[in-house]
Amino acid sequence: MDNNPLSDGKPELLEISSGRDYLIVEKLGAKIVGLSLAGVQILNTPDGLRFDHKQAVTHPCSPNFGAFGMDLGFPKHGSIRNTLLNEVDHASEPRAGRFVLSAPIMADGYPSGVTFSQEFSLHEGVCRIVTTHKNEGAVSAPVVSGEHFYWAAGQTGWDKAAINEKSIADLVKSEGVADIAPENRIVIPGHAAILLKQSGYTRAVYWSMPHMDGRNFDKHYFCFEPVEFDPSDFGKAETLIQPGHTRTSVIQLSLMQDLGKN
Repeated sequence: MDNNPLSDGKPELLEISSGRDYLIVEKLGAKIVGLSLAGVQILNTPDGLRFDHKQAVTHPCSPNFGAFGMDLGFPKHGSIRNTLLNEVDHASEPRAGRFVLSAPIMADGYPSGVTFSQEFSLHEGVCRIVTTHKNEGAVSAPVVSGEHFYWAAGQTGWDKAAINEKSIADLVKSEGVADIAPENRIVIPGHAAILLKQSGYTRAVYWSMPHMDGRNFDKHYFCFEPVEFDPSDFGKAETLIQPGHTRTSVIQLSLMQDLGKN
């Protein structure tokens, strides 16, 4: 299992497992510390680390993505990834393939009354992540939310990986931003082929940790990160959630086929 302790002391983990499928989420930051479909590790790295020894673990970014918003005093990638979320039970059968985590967005200078929540489910080989922002405050609030996926690249790396039949190598090396389709076929030769269906996202950010020589990169993972808007649009009119309004985005992951390790 790609299940690693990611916080001081013993992390609080929630798990769904069925046969060779499992999903493990840490309540601190709603980090996905393990996702396996049909026995194939889909996310993160075997040791959960990057070249710089920081975490290579999937997490949400909210209310801002990347460095955009830091000029207003908000932390990089938003405050939620460092927030301890509460488990909220809206299911008739708690944790029977589904759980919900929720917390208010707390950041200096950010409008009060905005709640972040994520519903995780795993059923018959399909992992579903529903992200919701609800503004119960008195003023509009900017949100550019994204899911910072670290995709496991297996032993072969991402040099020949493709999304919708297009090579990702140049985008990864340049920290590129591109449009994202409703359906995305992520093919990592020798490892897996994954179908990512989504709604509510318009862009995706590509990345991998560059090494000190400026030429080499981490190859055992790559980041393909769905984002609601271009990260640089944070604060623009289209990113605002008005009082009394809710915005929801959905990601659904399934394994198209196990390509083996040829």
